[in-house]
Amino acid sequence: MGIKKLKVILVAVLAIFITFGSGFSLQTFAAEKVIASGKCGDNLKWELSKEGVMTISGEGEMWDFIEDSETYHECPWSGQRNSIKKVVFEPGIIYVGSLAFASCENLTNVTFSETITFVGNFAFLYCENLENFTLPDSLQGIGQQAFCGCEKITKVVIPDNVTFLDSEIFGRATALKEVYIGGNKYAEGYVHSNCIFRFCTSLEKIDVSPDNIALTSIDGILYSKDGKCLVQYPAGRKNKKVVLPSTTKEIMQFGIEGALYMEELVLPEGLETIGVCAISGCKKLKYLSFPSTLTTLESGNCQSEGITYVENKSNLIIDLPYGYGGWIDEKGKVVTTLGKGKVYPICFAYGVEQSNAITLNIGKSITVPEQVNYRGRETKNKDLLIFSSSNPKVATVNKNGKITAKSAGKVKITIQNRYTMPKGIGMEDNSFKLTITVTVKEAKKNINKLKISSIKNRKYTGKAIKPK
Repeated sequence: MGIKKLKVILVAVLAIFITFGSGFSLQTFAAEKVIASGKCGDNLKWELSKEGVMTISGEGEMWDFIEDSETYHECPWSGQRNSIKKVVFEPGIIYVGSLAFASCENLTNVTFSETITFVGNFAFLYCENLENFTLPDSLQGIGQQAFCGCEKITKVVIPDNVTFLDSEIFGRATALKEVYIGGNKYAEGYVHSNCIFRFCTSLEKIDVSPDNIALTSIDGILYSKDGKCLVQYPAGRKNKKVVLPSTTKEIMQFGIEGALYMEELVLPEGLETIGVCAISGCKKLKYLSFPSTLTTLESGNCQSEGITYVENKSNLIIDLPYGYGGWIDEKGKVVTTLGKGKVYPICFAYGVEQSNAITLNIGKSITVPEQVNYRGRETKNKDLLIFSSSNPKVATVNKNGKITAKSAGKVKITIQNRYTMPKGIGMEDNSFKLTITVTVKEAKKNINKLKISSIKNRKYTGKAIKPK
């Protein structure tokens, strides 16, 4: 191709650009990349590229995609959720709609514009691979469980202008290690936002700006500014012994839930209120002692599976939870409430994983409790069951449930709870009693074949017996 001919082609292409405008070619190019698009607000539109980039543009608020909202709409990209890898909010967007990007499993990155003021409820719920985003300085509030279940988030910085945080915003963000809460100036009621970081099992401390007028950090624990209310204990904090400050008057609901490493918790005299499930699910916690100043204890506390006793020094009559089994007092009596004094956890058997018929050879043994299903903490405590044999000559059973076959025959082994579960608390069988029939047999003897010695080169005397 000659140079003159090439110049003619270039001039023709340039003429097309001049005639239709440069926007024509850019739009055509962009259209080739977009695989889906539509409206997501009265004045907003969305586009999804083949590379998985979702772009939200326009001015105003996104619609909500949750049914109880006044602006509810069907989510227009529900069929493309797994294709979304990145979300970009262009300037002009002020609100991220409820449930907008929930369960976008391949979403890893979000770019928020500096015009966004609120992220709606469940907006990024269970985006399991989301890890890269920065909350904008324009942000003023975050809705319920907006980032709950985002398991790869490692760091969160809450900007200074945020005045509203709903419950469990970053709940179950199991990789979250660093949290910094900014110095908001308009935080009336802010302290009542609770369990923001519920079940964040890697979180060891929560830092707060000294300019924050509602919250503070005391030894890495989130408190109200005056130090009277414990708002959130980091579940991944490594301290085995935790002594709460003497200024603590209240522990908010779910405040110390699921603390992984805490073995000892010292509650101060002066503590007055403990919220719903405020101290629960702490697997290594060995005991609880409520101070004499306690006036309010909400439901769901004392539910930690490793606990060995609960002590009450206050004048409260505490309703004891039965989610992990039952309780006995210091006299060994099953109780459902606790006044002043101590109670100890017990469990109740309610079935076995094996057949109610067992066959044993004489001299053999089997331990029954290993197959018993329990409801309660002390699942290895054999003293919780009573064992008896109808005929000890055939088979015996000891206090630990070990059955030993003695002689051939049949025998009934009876197992029952030492303690009777109080009625009306939802147990499958309130009066557990099980009878197992044991058949004892003699062991089969192995009869070896007789070996016939060689008769070669041997001499015999006597006459052979001839058959008739």
